[in-house]
Amino acid sequence: MLLAVYGITAIGSRGWSSPVTIGALVAALVLLTLFFQIEKRSSAPLVPLRLFRQRGLRTAGMGQILAAGVMLPCFFLLPQYMQTVLHYSPLQTGLAYIPTSLAMMIVAPAVSKIIERTGPRVLYVIGTVVLGGTIAFMLTSSVHSGYWGLLLPVTALLGIGLVLCLITASVVGTAQVTDEDAGIVSALLNSASEIGGALGLTVAATLLQTRTAHLVAHGTGRLEAFNEGLHRGFGALFVWVGLGLLVGLIGFRGLRAGAPQAEAEEAAAGPAAERPAAVPAGR
Repeated sequence: MLLAVYGITAIGSRGWSSPVTIGALVAALVLLTLFFQIEKRSSAPLVPLRLFRQRGLRTAGMGQILAAGVMLPCFFLLPQYMQTVLHYSPLQTGLAYIPTSLAMMIVAPAVSKIIERTGPRVLYVIGTVVLGGTIAFMLTSSVHSGYWGLLLPVTALLGIGLVLCLITASVVGTAQVTDEDAGIVSALLNSASEIGGALGLTVAATLLQTRTAHLVAHGTGRLEAFNEGLHRGFGALFVWVGLGLLVGLIGFRGLRAGAPQAEAEEAAAGPAAERPAAVPAGR
C-alpha cells in the first residue's frame, strides 16, 4: 500500500512514464498479489478475504475512496488559494478553516442519530451534493474574492459534506462485521481513504501545475494564471463527485446502518411462517 500511494503521488511530480512511477506501481501490484495469495492460504489471515463478500464493506470502501478523493485535494488547494492568491498568512489560513471544524462538530452528532431513520443512502447522496457545491463555489473564485462571500461558505460546506460522506461510509462498512473483525475492517476503510486521497491529490495538483505553467508561458499574470490553475484542479474533482453520486444512489441502495445485511436480506425474503421453523434441541 505504501508503494501504491508513493507511485500515485509520483505521477504528479515525475510523470506517468517515469521509471520511479512505473517501478513503484508495478512493485505494489506484485506485492499486493502475493499478499492476497498468502492470505488465501493462511489459517489465520491478517485480512480474511471472506470480508470482501460483504456488500456493505465493498460499498463503504468505494465511498471512502471517492470522499477522500475530494477531501485531500481541497485541503491542499484551498490553502494554496488563500496564501498565494489572497496573500493570507499561515495563521490567517488556519483561522479561515474554523467553519470546517465547527461544521464537523455540529453535524457529526446529528448524523449518528438520524442515519438509522433516514438510511445511509440519503445521507451519503446529500453529502456528495454538498461537496459538489463546495467545488462549484471555488470555481467562482478570483484574485479579488473575499472571505465572507467565498471562503466562509466553502469551508462550511466542506465540513458538512465530509462528515455526511465519511461517517456514513464508516457506519455502513462496519455494520455487518463482528467485534473480532471490526479492527480489520476499520483498517481497510482507512486504507481506502489513503488511496483515494492520494489519487485525487495527484490529479488535482498535476492539473494545477500544468495549467498555471501554460498560462504563464502565454503571458498571463502569475496570480491570474494560478487562480485559473486552481479552477482546473477543482474542476477535476467533479469526476469524484459524479462517481460518488453513483455509489450513493446504486451502491448504498438497500443497505442499513444498524443491522447486518444478512439479517436485512433474510427479512426481505418473506415472513417467518414461510421459512422452516427451528428444530428444538433434543429432537
